[in-house]
Amino acid sequence: MPFDPRCRGAYRGLAFALLTMLAGCRDGPQATYSVTGELTIRGKPAEGADLRFYEIRGRTPGMARPYATTDSDGRFTVSTYGMNDGAPVGEYQVSVSWKGPLRGASPDQRDAMPELLPPRFADPTTSGIQVRIVRGENSLGTIDLDP
Repeated sequence: MPFDPRCRGAYRGLAFALLTMLAGCRDGPQATYSVTGELTIRGKPAEGADLRFYEIRGRTPGMARPYATTDSDGRFTVSTYGMNDGAPVGEYQVSVSWKGPLRGASPDQRDAMPELLPPRFADPTTSGIQVRIVRGENSLGTIDLDP
């Protein structure tokens, strides 16, 4: 079948779609490993704090950002692709946002609540928290912040 110049746009679209699909196949989810820890503020459990993990070497294509939220005892389990599935191997800088215990507050009210930590903790490059995730189970121990 000869090339029909009138279909040039369709051929380009098909080629772009094929290349996009092939690139996407290579960047699938990475293996994750269990990560747990505890967050305290001056030695007291920080209930409802949000932690975000940022790869030090830059973001790996196709990888979601690991995150965790502390429970009433300040304990957390990291999630990346699914609930409590852990994080991929690597070194991370961690940011922390704490708007305090959310008892009685709805999720949409949470965003309007004031931040209880100094701004340096919201920035992974200035929080002072750096962790390494390895194959197997990872316990980060207690991260104690002194704002």
